[in-house]
Amino acid sequence: MKDTRRALSILVGIFSLVSLIQQLFNVGVFEVAREALGFYRTIAYFFLGFPARLFGYSFPHVFMDYWALSFIGAAAYVKANNIEGTRFFRYYKNLTSIPYWKLWLFLVFGLTGIGIIVLLSAISPTTYGDEFHEEPPVVMRDAAYNALAIFGGAIVFFALNAFAPTV
Repeated sequence: MKDTRRALSILVGIFSLVSLIQQLFNVGVFEVAREALGFYRTIAYFFLGFPARLFGYSFPHVFMDYWALSFIGAAAYVKANNIEGTRFFRYYKNLTSIPYWKLWLFLVFGLTGIGIIVLLSAISPTTYGDEFHEEPPVVMRDAAYNALAIFGGAIVFFALNAFAPTV
């Protein structure tokens, strides 16, 4: 189940990043990719735009792609091994005593866009050593694998797209 969730999050992350880049830079894509991106956008925009539609508003599509990437980064951080042992949670131990604290952390990181920082920082993970650890813990290792897979998948997508006729 864990591998399936990881594969799906990487796939959604690749589509989110490709969609974001395609909209920001107006990159043409080949027909099959356009259909796949359209399918992704229909589903993602339905779920991410739901809160705004309740009040009669709509978000820009670029913002929803950014938001999808933020939620993927937030999920990667929340699922990281031993985040309770990080410096922040050692100083604020009461935060980990809140029921469903990882769910709340996921929602806060995803909704505020902090999850993007997790994806970007996962590219060059920082390790630290302190008096509580003899070896520096690498909390972001799994997030780094996911981030590299997402960025690598987007690069492969655009490399293959360069050889296809665009619409």
